[in-house]
Amino acid sequence: MPDLAALYDLHAGAVYAFALNLLRDEGEAKDILHNVFVRLARSAGSPPARPGLLKLTHWLVLDRLRQKKSQRLPGNPLEFGIPTALHSFCRS
Repeated sequence: MPDLAALYDLHAGAVYAFALNLLRDEGEAKDILHNVFVRLARSAGSPPARPGLLKLTHWLVLDRLRQKKSQRLPGNPLEFGIPTALHSFCRS
């Protein structure tokens, strides 16, 4: 496996920029960048080329967005456009 530091130097900017473009949050994008290279370090095979890293980044961003969405679900029913009467009816 090529040197992880060299791979990071070569691809980190693209991975971070892609994550930032999707998430619009610098902290979240840095976290995704970290997770991509942790997974790369743990993998046994040869490292993917840049398109493979960007695909992994995309999957991790989607997972993050799903987690955030599921954390919001128990909130206010009006937040999701559900009328209060319908919400009360569905809960009874």
